[in-house]
Amino acid sequence: NKVINIVVGNILSSDSDVGDKFINKIWNKMKVKGNSSVRSICKSLEDLRKKNQGIFNTNYNKAKYRLKQQEENKKLKIEPELKDYVNAVNNVMLVSNFIANELGLNTLALERIQNAFSLAQLYTIIETERAGFTSTSIAVHKENYWRMTANKGNAICCRLPSDSIRPFDGVLRKSLDRQAWELAKQIVANVKENAKFNGGIINIAIAIEQNKFAFSANLDAIKKGRNLDKVDTENPNESNWTDKNERIKKASLGICPYTGATLGDSDGEIDHIIPRASTKKQLGTIFNNEANLIYVSQVGNQKKKNQNYFLKDLNKFYLEKKFKTSDIKVITSTIEETVSSLKKKGILGYWELLNDFERDCVRHALFLDFSNEARVEVENTLKSLYSSKVNGSQGWFVRQIVDKVQNNLKEWCKTTNNKLDFNYHHFGNAEVFLEKCKTTAFDLVFMDIELPGLNGMETSKKLRQMDSKVVIVFVTNMASFAIEGYQVNAFDFILKPLVKQTFFMKMDRIVEKIKSEEDCFISLSYAHQQKLININELVIVDVRDHYIEFVLKHETVRFRGSLKNYEEQLYAFGFLKCNNHSLVNPRFIIKVDKDMLIMRDYQTEITRNKKKQFLESFALYLGKH
Repeated sequence: NKVINIVVGNILSSDSDVGDKFINKIWNKMKVKGNSSVRSICKSLEDLRKKNQGIFNTNYNKAKYRLKQQEENKKLKIEPELKDYVNAVNNVMLVSNFIANELGLNTLALERIQNAFSLAQLYTIIETERAGFTSTSIAVHKENYWRMTANKGNAICCRLPSDSIRPFDGVLRKSLDRQAWELAKQIVANVKENAKFNGGIINIAIAIEQNKFAFSANLDAIKKGRNLDKVDTENPNESNWTDKNERIKKASLGICPYTGATLGDSDGEIDHIIPRASTKKQLGTIFNNEANLIYVSQVGNQKKKNQNYFLKDLNKFYLEKKFKTSDIKVITSTIEETVSSLKKKGILGYWELLNDFERDCVRHALFLDFSNEARVEVENTLKSLYSSKVNGSQGWFVRQIVDKVQNNLKEWCKTTNNKLDFNYHHFGNAEVFLEKCKTTAFDLVFMDIELPGLNGMETSKKLRQMDSKVVIVFVTNMASFAIEGYQVNAFDFILKPLVKQTFFMKMDRIVEKIKSEEDCFISLSYAHQQKLININELVIVDVRDHYIEFVLKHETVRFRGSLKNYEEQLYAFGFLKCNNHSLVNPRFIIKVDKDMLIMRDYQTEITRNKKKQFLESFALYLGKH
């Protein structure tokens, strides 16, 4: 009981005494409304959550949004299927305020429990099996309470660590362990082959996406006891091994579904069948699942914009090619039968188990009428997949890779005196990323336009306020954002679907850009003193009458000396010679005007004997940047 009191007190942002008072005097003894107690309301929230699992959070947030809309428009009618969730939202507000008033909780404590999950958690802790947390000592619970105590809205520090990143069962563990071993072998071989030096640091970056989709269908089926006997899991769809964008392009059969125009590999765009604006407004996210993506022409995409298209809006030639008929009723019936069959088999949400025809039916179910049962089933599946959060297996998998690489390179590191440095960053949304940027300076950020919460452009504006140097590259299928990108000084855009050669070419430019942005210094010795100057702020080095001038953005350093003493260093940093007495930083060149070089607050001549070499070198610089 002492442990329960402490844990409940923690949830209520208070101590064990408040936890004890809550359990014994409020939980099941005080009525909140009519005959409803705090316990009965929290139980109803937990029952609704368990019943709907993955889709609960999506519909709960949708209900909150609808209620907010209804405040502004009293005539707005909320969908009947959201009735239980609307009640849940109202009950959360009712019971959380009731608890805060009875216990005298402050505003921060109220905000912490003013959600369905915290209240459902209270029911789980007080009323159900407690084996999980009772194995933790009272001392640990008390320290965790202190650590999580709000200080100006933030916890004092993180909770005591526990090994929370681990697979749920042995089957999954064995599978991930084998994959980690295979990846580790490749990393080890790569390090030994390419690290031809001693006493250095080898940076090994592990990038992993925050996966909001289901795990492999086979593993999930094993874990949940699903019966996949009727599914050909031994011979999965071969297209699973091709690139996602390539699969989407191939599925359109070289025809724009909207206009019927012929499509090539690089003259189309990937469109969201359920428009981005629609799901972003209602759910705060965008369905980037393959089922909701279709390859179309730029003209067709611009014509559709943010409209919802139906089968009748699709090109007849495209439908004929795809379904062997353009009859809307026949196609609708085919889609309905296929979706119904996939649902009965329990594989509607497992894209990798579907053949090409089944995938076509699932994708085109989103072109059916809103009330069509097949469309509703597919939409609910997308919502459920979006809401499925990554479990601890992902973190455990990364740790296994790191451990195996370290163990296999242990002796090699001793022999070469090299050290391994692993970097792993994992961001679920833009807000988390921006928080990290307050303490970490990134060299390069690939920014998608479509993000949950803040979009990529809004995020980049906030990032640019914090960091003026970071290289931002947008990755998007919307070329129209290129102009807006100038507002945040984006270095480049990479358009989806990705073209390998174009990507490699852009990466060469990006690497050159990052290298040029690195702060490098040279040391000047004069008048019995040493001065370090930043190469990236050095505009020109000029010699006149035996005096050398280092002209920087904000100051000029002048002393008696020779240009020859610094030429070799400055050439290495890309400086160009335009005459016998000047070396210039090409990044500050504004204009070449006949025989004059116009720079930032400075100008100098280009002599005839240096002009050809200078122009060739400057053209090469422009080509790289």
